[in-house]
Amino acid sequence: MGREPDSHFLRNHVTDNRQVYQKVISVYGTIGDPLEKAFDGNLTVSRIDDGFPPTYWPVSDSHFKALVYLMPGPNRLRFDFTSPKFVNSNSPNPVHSSYLVIHMVPPLSSPPLHLVILLGSDSPGTYDAVPARIEREGNGLETAIRKFRMAGYLWQAYTAEQMYRNKLGRRVFRMEEEWVTGTSNNRDRETGTMRSEAKIHVVRTTKTVAELRNLDYAQQNPDAKQSGELFTIATEAVKNHFKPAPGQKHYISVSISTQRLS
Repeated sequence: MGREPDSHFLRNHVTDNRQVYQKVISVYGTIGDPLEKAFDGNLTVSRIDDGFPPTYWPVSDSHFKALVYLMPGPNRLRFDFTSPKFVNSNSPNPVHSSYLVIHMVPPLSSPPLHLVILLGSDSPGTYDAVPARIEREGNGLETAIRKFRMAGYLWQAYTAEQMYRNKLGRRVFRMEEEWVTGTSNNRDRETGTMRSEAKIHVVRTTKTVAELRNLDYAQQNPDAKQSGELFTIATEAVKNHFKPAPGQKHYISVSISTQRLS
């Protein structure tokens, strides 16, 4: 059996009581000292208040990376590492734990990013997927909204991480939110737990799906006469939806995948 890590077994790049500004943070680090002894196993990340269900992440050669969902205020987290190589792996409590507090402060003084799914005028609001995935999670608009919302959280996590790595602090944009049933985990949907989540606007254009597909093809061909028309159509659609006042700015990210949302 391998020698177990000491009480300070988990080392990560996020210091205790760190203040961040996004819903999802990337936490990565090592279990013990990889140069002395490398471990394989599993890491469980949970909240002390059970406000969010635990997530599970693999550990390979003592290295791990986890995405942790945060809520406004102090987030008291517990990291449990288990490995079949430990001498106590068959004991009632074969875990090695570490604790971390991360304070999440929403950047309310910054303008929000609006997330928009753009549909054709005749779109039924479904997207292409393999049959097994359709059976498991569906391929309708509700699923697309959940996926786009999570994509926004991952953009935040990536942006904050890149800012941090370039010594600019964990700066990040914020997203417009609404009070809805949580969609970031299955437990929220089963229990109907309400959370403040990124809002997804569903906007229809005056163009059909076939027309959007043709314009999407032209968009990928710089020499085509209609190479910029798809952007113009998206701009007009979101302007009609948000109706900004003269001189008012909106920051908008539009998903218009004519290959999938059809």
